[in-house]
Amino acid sequence: MVVEVHRDGNCPVAGLLPQGPVNDVDLAVATARKRLVAEPKRRGEIGAILIHLLDHGTDNRPKVARAIATLVPEQSPQAAARVRGYLADRAADPLLAAYPDWYTPNQDYEELALAIALGLLDPEHAPAARARFAAASMRAVLNFAAGYAGLGPQYAHEAITRLTEYAADGRGPAEQAAATMAKLDAVYHLAACQALESVAADGVPVGLMARPLTTLAAEAVPVAVRIAIASLRLDPVSYLSASRGPDLVDEVRAAGEQYAQQLDAELWTFVRDSSHALKLRLDAAAKLPPQSRAEAEALILSAPQPEDDALTSPIPAAVAEAWRRIEAELAVRAPALLGGLGAPATRSEIQVTEAKLGYRLPEDFAASCLIHRSVDILGADWDGCMHWDVARLPELQGGHGMDWDEQWHACVPLLVEGDGSYVVLDLDPGRVPGRLLYSDQGCEPDPDDVRAPNWLAVLERFADHLEAGRYSYHVYDETTGDAQLLWE
Repeated sequence: MVVEVHRDGNCPVAGLLPQGPVNDVDLAVATARKRLVAEPKRRGEIGAILIHLLDHGTDNRPKVARAIATLVPEQSPQAAARVRGYLADRAADPLLAAYPDWYTPNQDYEELALAIALGLLDPEHAPAARARFAAASMRAVLNFAAGYAGLGPQYAHEAITRLTEYAADGRGPAEQAAATMAKLDAVYHLAACQALESVAADGVPVGLMARPLTTLAAEAVPVAVRIAIASLRLDPVSYLSASRGPDLVDEVRAAGEQYAQQLDAELWTFVRDSSHALKLRLDAAAKLPPQSRAEAEALILSAPQPEDDALTSPIPAAVAEAWRRIEAELAVRAPALLGGLGAPATRSEIQVTEAKLGYRLPEDFAASCLIHRSVDILGADWDGCMHWDVARLPELQGGHGMDWDEQWHACVPLLVEGDGSYVVLDLDPGRVPGRLLYSDQGCEPDPDDVRAPNWLAVLERFADHLEAGRYSYHVYDETTGDAQLLWE
């Protein structure tokens, strides 16, 4: 928990950060480092500010203590005396006094932070932190492992061992352990990677040690790449999906050209293995370089796919009738706009789109795409009767490029309004698949703002309004003949 005790504008940190925020400890330490070089006469003042920073949140105490010991070591005795006082008399700790409801129940967590901070300021006290670290909760270990490792090589080894044991519990703990180990000093990166490589060898996906991988010590990067590729092999569904977690493949590729051959060989194993789901194979192909991607997709799609009854059955009469009515009205009222109706999609294209999405398209929408793969009629968005090419929908899935929660991954934007709002098609079988929801200015879809119960309802509503004369035809550019529908 990070707490700014002083909120009245009199916080000493303002001497380093006059424009604030005074509770940004990392920025304050970085600024102190620069000021000590540029303004050596302020050394005493800056040291006092760093000591004050010890009271800016429990999580920050070890890093602040290390900054004091490194930047202004002559201030370490005074800082150590303050920390010792807090350990000896918890009531003297201003954080406890200011926020007793949070700090009192988390006493062990608080005291571990203080013990590590004291060991960093006064090495004679470092051994006292060992018992606290050994008994600490994993939450505390994840937060304070980097500080504990700063006590020395033996302590770093203990931190790596504890985190490695935790990583063996599964993918989630392993990814947390990896992220924590990446915060250790660079001298320990290789040992950390080697420890987690053994976890991956035991069948636990670890994922990425760091983002980017090149932030690790140079000698650790090849091991981190091996860990990432092993993780891809262990859990391809998660690490190939664009919607889940960090993009492991892109990060490995960015780590250096020397890893491309190894990475691409792994991707090709998924492409060639027909026992994998079509979606996974296509996801693997999409991660290959452009030329190889085209070759891989051609290989995948050249093989006969299992027949899907929903895609081999006739187009539902209601969908066909709705389109007959729409086309008939446009032919009379706005013939130039018929060019905005896309050509039919093939049944195999629908199947590939569904594979990439990981969800079935609603029957009425899929059938509509077999008549018109896209709808681009300016003005028809009043009724929501527009959508991008069906083959593009996987690119837009889950609000691509927007920070939507994972629960909305099954939503696909169909059209965008001028203010950045979307009408999205909900594909989640656990909700009401096929309904059209509204995403206000790119925010997550609103389940209470249902624009239509299904795509057929959209088609029929548009046909009704055309037949009722609710739209007028307007040519807005006489030179090009460009036109639109206007709602009356």
